[in-house]
Amino acid sequence: MEGRSATPGRRAAGARAGRGVPAAAAAVAAALALGACARTGFPEGGPADETAPSLVSTIPADRTIDVPVDVQIELLYDEPLSPTVQTQVGRLVLFNPDKPDVVTNAGGKKIEIQPVVPLEPRTTYSVTVLAGLEDRRSNRTAAPTTLVFSTGGPLTLTLLRGSVTAAGQPARGVRVRAQNLDRDFGYVVLTDSAGTFELPSVAVGRYVITAWQETNGEEGFQYTLEAGDTTSAEIERVGAGLDVALELTLTDTTAARLVRAEPEALDALRLSFSDTLDAGQPFGPDLVRLLRVPPEVTPRGTALDSIPQASIRGDSVAVDSVVHDRAEPRTLVVRVPGLADSTTYAVRTPGIRNTAGLVTPEDVPWTLFRTRVLPDSTFGDLRIQRTPAAAGAAGDAGAGGLEPGGEDELAPDEEPFDEGDLPPEEPLPDDGFDEFEEEGEGFE
Repeated sequence: MEGRSATPGRRAAGARAGRGVPAAAAAVAAALALGACARTGFPEGGPADETAPSLVSTIPADRTIDVPVDVQIELLYDEPLSPTVQTQVGRLVLFNPDKPDVVTNAGGKKIEIQPVVPLEPRTTYSVTVLAGLEDRRSNRTAAPTTLVFSTGGPLTLTLLRGSVTAAGQPARGVRVRAQNLDRDFGYVVLTDSAGTFELPSVAVGRYVITAWQETNGEEGFQYTLEAGDTTSAEIERVGAGLDVALELTLTDTTAARLVRAEPEALDALRLSFSDTLDAGQPFGPDLVRLLRVPPEVTPRGTALDSIPQASIRGDSVAVDSVVHDRAEPRTLVVRVPGLADSTTYAVRTPGIRNTAGLVTPEDVPWTLFRTRVLPDSTFGDLRIQRTPAAAGAAGDAGAGGLEPGGEDELAPDEEPFDEGDLPPEEPLPDDGFDEFEEEGEGFE
């Protein structure tokens, strides 16, 4: 990028400097690429991409000091990221301390983080990309990566770490926030699979540390945070470390929420919820309300999740039955006669009860979906059945499987075959061959 150093600020002592690509090597690579473009034929195949994206460089570089307070942070990966990362980047990237606010974007091979106001001077910051960053082949990173830098002075060498348990077991994926009481900011981290967390380079001072249980956090859907355990601690000086332990009481305070509606056919609909449903409640058609939404409400090319709730309307559609899928306890299967193909519908589920006894309210939001059901076969409904005699003779009668005099049995609603139904045969073109034979010069 013009006008900006790839590594603003100075590197902290002991940090490794990155190596640039020599110009000559770049020229050779460009020549090889041009040569490859000149070849004809199909490109050579290669091994399938089974590797998650890897971080290759950052701006500023890791452990850099004296970084300008107006820096734009960039993380460059070795391959393009999945387009879905843009919708998830707000949850995948943790910027600490959590002030000022930042705008985070992902596209191509980059993640860019732009503070909305200048950073605090003489402060150590960190950027953590959580596990789960995905490339275009759906390969996901298995571990988080962290970038640390300072806007002045040495890096703050401190460590706040701890563990979170629930019912005596490690609590995975719990959000922990450490609020600094001496400065107007805090730090956020998620616990790992062992229920532990680490916050490096936090500012010296007194802290209130709270663990929050993340609920309804299915990928791509809105989530809520429910308060858990809180403790106080203090980091007295640089070079100090601190261990804390937190215990969560996992009490569900939110009702089941419909997160996905998927048509399985033109007479069946599968509804997926955020919670396990109470199997003891009566499941009837009154639990599902369905509307056929007119086209003007969802114009062509409009994302369904962008439609305002107040504008959703349509004609009611009758539901035949609702069945709880015991194999998937968060799922209902709804039988609906005559769903139309390529049509938008709205569904809501008031009165659904989860295992905590919480019931969805009457004004629960509508969930929109479109039917896209393809026919089972391009050959239509072909229903020819063999008679027992014909089936038993299949091995002796070749591919037809019929004995002399045997015949196929028609399905009850199938019309008998009539050769008169076939279109007339078209005459073959006259190639003069018959005349050639008549002259006695044909083949022996």
